[in-house]
Amino acid sequence: MKKLFFTLPALLILLMTSCGPKMHNPLIGKWKFENMAAAKINVTSNGDSSAMGQAGDSLAKGMTTMANALTGVGTAFATGFMKGSIYEFKDNGIVSVSILFGTDDSKYILTPDNKTLTMTKDGKDEVYTVTKVDDKQLVLTTSDGMEETFSRQN
Repeated sequence: MKKLFFTLPALLILLMTSCGPKMHNPLIGKWKFENMAAAKINVTSNGDSSAMGQAGDSLAKGMTTMANALTGVGTAFATGFMKGSIYEFKDNGIVSVSILFGTDDSKYILTPDNKTLTMTKDGKDEVYTVTKVDDKQLVLTTSDGMEETFSRQN
C-alpha cells in the first residue's frame, strides 16, 4: 500500500507533463495552390549625366522591362502547371503534394514561431518564410522573393 502512495503521484506527474499543451501548427490540413508571383526586377545604371550615361539609363530601363516580362511569362507558366495542386500538411511532419496525376511526399518542419517552413525532398531543403497563415489563406515566400499563395480546403 505504501508503494502505491509513492508511485501514484509520480505517475500522475509524468502523465501531466507528457500530455502538456501541444504546439499549434496552423499548416495542418489541405491547401490548394492558387498563384505564384515573382519579385520585380530593377536594373539600374550608374546615373552618369553624359550621353553614355543617358544611353545606359535607357538600356537599364529596357532590360528591366524585358526581365520583368520574361519573369511574368515564367511565373504564369508555372502557375498554370501548379494551379489546383493540393498540399496536405500532416501532423507527423509529412506534406503530401498532389500535382496533376500524382502525389509525392516530403518532410517538413515549421519553426515554433510559425515563421519559417522547411520542406525536404531527396535530401534537398526548400526554405520558405511564412508571410501569412490564417484559416483561409497561406502565403509562402522564398529567399529570392517568389511568393506562393494557397487557399485552405475543407
